[in-house]
Amino acid sequence: MSPWARSFSIYAAVGALSVAAVLNPFVAGSIWSLSPSRTAYLQTLDGGLAAIFALCLLHLWTRRRVFLPTAVAAIAALPVLMVAAELALSYANVARHADDEARGPDLLHRLDPRLGWSIKPDFESRHVQPGKFDVIYRSDHKGRKAIPQAQGVEKTLHFFGDSFIFGHGVANEDTALNLLAARLRDRFNVQNYGVMGYGLDQMLVRLQDSLDEIGPGDVVIFAPTSWDLDRNLIVKASICWPAFHYQRDLSRLPLWRDGRWAFVPAAEACGFVEGLLMVASDLPLGMLYQRYRARVFSGAVVEHSDDIFAAASRFAAGRGARFLLIFLLDANQCRTGRFEEPIERLTTPFVTLAAHCPKDPARLAALSHPHGVHWSREGNRWAARALEAVLTAKIPELRQGSDSGLPARPRGPRGAGD
Repeated sequence: MSPWARSFSIYAAVGALSVAAVLNPFVAGSIWSLSPSRTAYLQTLDGGLAAIFALCLLHLWTRRRVFLPTAVAAIAALPVLMVAAELALSYANVARHADDEARGPDLLHRLDPRLGWSIKPDFESRHVQPGKFDVIYRSDHKGRKAIPQAQGVEKTLHFFGDSFIFGHGVANEDTALNLLAARLRDRFNVQNYGVMGYGLDQMLVRLQDSLDEIGPGDVVIFAPTSWDLDRNLIVKASICWPAFHYQRDLSRLPLWRDGRWAFVPAAEACGFVEGLLMVASDLPLGMLYQRYRARVFSGAVVEHSDDIFAAASRFAAGRGARFLLIFLLDANQCRTGRFEEPIERLTTPFVTLAAHCPKDPARLAALSHPHGVHWSREGNRWAARALEAVLTAKIPELRQGSDSGLPARPRGPRGAGD
């Protein structure tokens, strides 16, 4: 055995054993939370490293030359193995996610040729996630999560958002907007246009489709999370997930561009491999790919978001309503005081709920479902109080009572560009 071959086998064996000693589910699981896909990924990596370690030991022990090129080939093949493992695990994650969704949101949603997906009108659906929640969702005749409307109240707060505004994992009566509606019953009604997984483009389509519901004295409120800035066909980080999940059934997705809509075929926007990388958001390739796209397109995303907010403000003004932008946040963002996306670069004025975050760690932890980011029932109660405080500061009628002197709203359909 040549000195080079012996040194190579020793270094390769020690290196493989060292990496395996650190990157395994037991050690890694003590450092950060491991999803099933991360656990399986690490198990695959450990298997590859164990094979390299065994081949190197066999070469040192037997001195048979055949084991050295086999070990070299195993080292070279390890990155290919891990790429294949990540793609395979991502594909398996789609099937697992489909099984989970079959017990809830997918029953509530329908495919939509303009929005991608929307909520079925006049529908009731049960959503179950074992150990987290078991709730019933109800929608109204317009495909909104239903909120009782007070009779004789002329003004309405129209909220557009994603799963936080919708109320992921909480029944209608426990959502922040239902609780807010009860608190503002004598001054404003509240409507919930939030849909799980929506980005800003879909919120703007939803606003245009709902303009006949909006009149003078109303307030149009976009209440996204900072993640929603990336939910578009520029970055694709989140928007391709449902496109890949529904595959051929999802026909088109909206993109606001140059002051008009482009409804892009989903199959054209999101390819198979790209869809897998979007699904693998907690695995190395997927994380690197999404961070690359977010970095490359960060400037375009901020400009795109400002364009959408400006259009929403124009559409609201065309109906005699006001526009307000509020960024929602989860318990972790409350704790760190940081948003995932650069909302500070927006030129559109906005407010956040940050000033109303609990300081006590136990109260912070209670805001979210276990091992999740969405608001729990307690989180929705907190959000209702925080939203009321923010709205009271921004809307004079909430401080002055219901008699604002504003004209009653006209009713009837209006054009999408009004």
